[in-house]
Amino acid sequence: MVGSIFHKGHKIVRDRSFGVFDKIKAEKLISVQAEMSDKTGVLCMLDVVGENSRALIKYIEFVADISNCPFLINGPSASVRIEASNYVKKVGLQDRAIYNSVNYTLSDEEIKAIREIGLKAAIIQAFNPRNPYPDGMIQILEGTHEKEWLIARTLRAGIKKLLIFMPVLDVPSVSFAVRGVRSAKEKFGLPTGTAPIGVVGK
Repeated sequence: MVGSIFHKGHKIVRDRSFGVFDKIKAEKLISVQAEMSDKTGVLCMLDVVGENSRALIKYIEFVADISNCPFLINGPSASVRIEASNYVKKVGLQDRAIYNSVNYTLSDEEIKAIREIGLKAAIIQAFNPRNPYPDGMIQILEGTHEKEWLIARTLRAGIKKLLIFMPVLDVPSVSFAVRGVRSAKEKFGLPTGTAPIGVVGK
């Protein structure tokens, strides 16, 4: 289970720019997920989403203080994710942090920054803007003879634990994501998943 918190539209957030939120409600939501994890035996993580580095760092600080579960560093741009990741390194939370995400915009600068910070886990977002179908997802992960792509580039960033995420753009594409999960699992043998609720829940 990966519960998303502080994301756009989440009503517990009062000021998205400064990361002001209802701490009582946030703690209750995190406790509910932990209880469900204990009851079902399904492990859990928290997807911590911030629209800027200032807010994201505040959210991470709060989550790390009240929960021992792994958390995702989720920001809208590489600069936001990298700044929050530097904070994670500073306070010694690297072992619990998962970079979210490595995607088709991955640059050499971002690879270098991730490697220098020393994060060891990351989600690889298999969205292929040129081909959103399952074969396109595999292609952007695998690359071609002429071009190194996401899995190889993620390994160059020093990431040891790769988690593949198959994108869902709309309700019909849920089936593409499911087929992509199966194909990627068979081909790469890496933990692979998707999140249909991202569009179904809207």
